[in-house]
Amino acid sequence: MSMGGSRLSVVHVRPLDSSALGEGARGAYANILARADNDEEYVAVVRAEMAERQLFVVDFDTIRLITPDVLADCEDEIHELAAEISAEYPVQYRTFDTYYTDDA
Repeated sequence: MSMGGSRLSVVHVRPLDSSALGEGARGAYANILARADNDEEYVAVVRAEMAERQLFVVDFDTIRLITPDVLADCEDEIHELAAEISAEYPVQYRTFDTYYTDDA
């Protein structure tokens, strides 16, 4: 992968293993930032990372290329993720906002 850029999306995940998100959690949403040259590469690297964590990606919100203008409108967590992304750690995320019931 070249250094084409970093991308960000809110990602919806569900556990493949009952303990992946904590006991009883049905799913979660998280801001996930990843180094990727294009949206397709972003999807592939995030899906692989989540699979390693026993999580299935349900969907991605709009995938955005991280630019100074995008960062200017982002919360502190995104700035922290952007500061820590590297070749060694190309996928960054912190908080999974979990939910315990599905809407009927």
